[in-house]
Amino acid sequence: GNKIVLVGRADPAHLGGSVYADSFAQRGDRLFDAYDGASIREQWDALLHLHRQGAYVSGSAIAEGGLLLRLFEASYGSGLGARIDLEILVPGRRDGLLFGEFIGSALLEVASGSELSLANVPHYVLGEVTEEPRLMITEGGRTIWQDFTDSLAAVWSKTFREVVE
Repeated sequence: GNKIVLVGRADPAHLGGSVYADSFAQRGDRLFDAYDGASIREQWDALLHLHRQGAYVSGSAIAEGGLLLRLFEASYGSGLGARIDLEILVPGRRDGLLFGEFIGSALLEVASGSELSLANVPHYVLGEVTEEPRLMITEGGRTIWQDFTDSLAAVWSKTFREVVE
């Protein structure tokens, strides 16, 4: 029941240089723009302030592999699952939202009923933590993909060659 919150900017059109694009031989020329240093600093200062307050349960920077990999890692490590709704995020490519490497952005788990003080920082409540160890992605209430964490972990533990062959 805890909320899953994306803090920071997300631009699904900028997959260039991401692990995802590289796996499809699409290096691309549109890298994610982290924007100006002042806005990134304001965002990270807000995250540090929330951390000092104990305002969130867990968090992870959106880095290599993007949002979906962060959700998998959290599910794999905790034995819990997650349900997120892509309709909440900025419009754009679904794969860009799930695998974009949004420099400076972070994914937080926030206790149900808690509110974050992020007035000047972009943020989106994406969904919630579930008891069942499964990742579920919906769009407007319709399930578009789901899988159990243990079956994802089985693929994750294979070599890259085993996965793509």
